[in-house]
Amino acid sequence: MDFKANFEQLMSQAKEMQDKMQSAQQSLLEMTVIGEAGGGMVKIEYNGSNEAKRVKIVDAAMNDREMLEGLVAAAINDGKKKVERATQDRMADITKGMQLPEGFQMPGIADDDKGKDGA
Repeated sequence: MDFKANFEQLMSQAKEMQDKMQSAQQSLLEMTVIGEAGGGMVKIEYNGSNEAKRVKIVDAAMNDREMLEGLVAAAINDGKKKVERATQDRMADITKGMQLPEGFQMPGIADDDKGKDGA
């Protein structure tokens, strides 16, 4: 194959990858993940942008403020981890078979959100 044919094939693969990435990003935005703690006493619903959308707390958890605070923190952490894991899994599906440099991370994935809210 000559240079032009190789280049055209590379550009075609890049376009296909871009389309897959856009589709994956959209599906991630539309996903819902539930972080929970205390056997479901506290549940926090997240979207794929790692934004909390809804919090549910059973009445029994309201009796102990200190316990409730711990359960809320644990549910927050659980939800954020689930969103991150789902995002990584989706991106791994897309990049499967690609020969990316070791340690390469897709832009906007994984550690990019750390530090934005001071956490």
